[in-house]
Amino acid sequence: MKETLPTDGIPRYDKSAVNSDSDTNSDSDQDIDSTTSLSTATVTPQPINIQLQNEEYDSDTEVSSIVPNGQSCMGDNSSVFHPLLNHNVFQIIENNDNSTIFIGLTSKQILFLSGIFTLQIVKGGMVYNNVHYNASLEKMDFWHPLSNSIPSIQGSHYAGWSNKLHVLSRYEHFLLEETKLNDFPCILQLNNMKIDGLLDCHKLYPDVRYLWKLRSFQTDEMFQRLPTDKMFDILVEGIDLFTPLKISNEWQTTIEKISLSHRNFEYDSRIMIIGGKNSGKSTFLRLLIEKILSNKESTDNKINHNIDSNDLLYLDMDPGQPEYSHPESISLSQLNGSKKVLGQHLCQSTSFFLKQIYLGVTSPQDEPTTYLKQIDHLVTTFEELYSRNTSVINLPGWIKGFGITVLNKIIAKYKPTNVIILESNSSSQNIDDLKIPDEFTRESFKYNPIITKIPANFNFMANQQQQQKLMKFHASQLRTFKMVALFHKTLESSSRISYDFNPLLNKCPLQISFGLPIGGGGLQAIKISNEFKTIHEDDLPNALEGTIMALHSCDNGKSLKDLIIMKGHLPVITNNNFNSLEYVSLVLIHSVDVQNKILNVYVPEYLIPELDCGNPEINWVLVRGKSETPLCEIYQRNNIFAKVALPFISKERRKKYEHIWKIRRNVKRRGHHMK
Repeated sequence: MKETLPTDGIPRYDKSAVNSDSDTNSDSDQDIDSTTSLSTATVTPQPINIQLQNEEYDSDTEVSSIVPNGQSCMGDNSSVFHPLLNHNVFQIIENNDNSTIFIGLTSKQILFLSGIFTLQIVKGGMVYNNVHYNASLEKMDFWHPLSNSIPSIQGSHYAGWSNKLHVLSRYEHFLLEETKLNDFPCILQLNNMKIDGLLDCHKLYPDVRYLWKLRSFQTDEMFQRLPTDKMFDILVEGIDLFTPLKISNEWQTTIEKISLSHRNFEYDSRIMIIGGKNSGKSTFLRLLIEKILSNKESTDNKINHNIDSNDLLYLDMDPGQPEYSHPESISLSQLNGSKKVLGQHLCQSTSFFLKQIYLGVTSPQDEPTTYLKQIDHLVTTFEELYSRNTSVINLPGWIKGFGITVLNKIIAKYKPTNVIILESNSSSQNIDDLKIPDEFTRESFKYNPIITKIPANFNFMANQQQQQKLMKFHASQLRTFKMVALFHKTLESSSRISYDFNPLLNKCPLQISFGLPIGGGGLQAIKISNEFKTIHEDDLPNALEGTIMALHSCDNGKSLKDLIIMKGHLPVITNNNFNSLEYVSLVLIHSVDVQNKILNVYVPEYLIPELDCGNPEINWVLVRGKSETPLCEIYQRNNIFAKVALPFISKERRKKYEHIWKIRRNVKRRGHHMK
């Protein structure tokens, strides 16, 4: 039996699309095979031929599939988990209609789950990304988007003396007497994470319809492996179209060595990963962090905002593909392992920022000088306040030309104890230009950095037909998703996260006054980029409407006095050397009321309490970068304008190999030169 998914809104990319700078989607219709359902039927997996490729694609999209040389993705068919209702999958309907799922795994049996879920090991143990976890009452949060490779959950034993059921009393009778679950050596309990509305993002931005689940919106119960209220789904290797995450022996050995040296190092470790685009830097860093934090005790308490010497600090310096930061920003974050968060959360998990800086670009190549300056500022903050904490740094994949100069400056400033270089054929000649000193000195302490070179991950795909079927998400789509999710997040706490994806234009914007005396509160200035410097003062308000800007607070508004110039009715700063600002949030400019001197803006609802709206003396500064407003925020497909021909907007999806031509004026061919 086949399940045919609608192609409308599903991003599909082939090799050429991934390499392209444009958001090209394939217009070919593809069927997704699904022969497994949550039933008592016997399922036979369909074998696929695996071809390993060792080619690095110069792309923004990171494909995090790491396959050991000579290993097959399928593995042993006997270890593949097939969901069978009332055999190895059991469901309990709670009073609040939120069902609990119990899954039984045999020894070394492999389970794949996509989506967002909370997992508790009720009995035995499990291996996740080569880290063993014992059964306990601890609940771990998992984020498994289909844009990334899906890590496996492998059934294991209890590494201790007393292997017992760690389960709430209301479930104990069900597990022991009414089911066959107790016969399994490993029992997992799965629930929805306390997140409301995130899967509704497709209603506003259709391109992410299948970001978390393959069957999220199918109505035929034959294809429902889990109830429709679940935010996660069971995947079967060889049947469902996803990419399993396989970790090579080189990566596994390196992670073990770094984790061991981290525990034995007499000074706090500073870990840096260097590699080109699509080399797996972010994946390697996530695996390493999971290994380091697995040794820390977890509690259900709220994150302790007092920085402890055992806390792990994360310097997120990739504005295009951040792990924790707001879009197009860099940050310093605290990771203390108070609650285990595993997988790739796409910047949606609760984070505690120690410092955040808005750049307004997706790549350091757009503003290399500004990027270097802000990186220096961020590392200086780390050195002055948190230098005794173990830290890791997430770098962009720019390792060509001036990118090597940027990396060398970061190395000299950060002074890493461990440098892991992910090598590939295309990046080896650039890596040779790195300048890593033989010795660093920090507070009268001298140490030699440990340099480890390992192969970068290579782009794993199945045969050509299977490759065309696998769903891919371009980096630009994930950036748009993060931007949309930020503006529609209504609540963020240690216990719950909520979203509302109704269009922003249906809500009333907030108002910020401008034109008040210097230092007297309100909007003191607008810091504009070079593209707005030559614009006529009468056109500036219209140019700002509909754009995304960064809202900053300024402690001393009077320090702006000598920097502000009036451009019509708006106070403007054009000096890029002014840095005494604290980033607060991104805002979407709804309109500029010049007559009443008011800016109408949309701010993420969950950040409004941080604005301290009751304090009229706060001085605000708006900074305009190059952030692009998602089209879905200003033009909804199902609104009253859907049938109206609007200027500059095309509702047609570009076909395969159809691109927008970009003129390069800085390149001259041989025929352009005078002889």
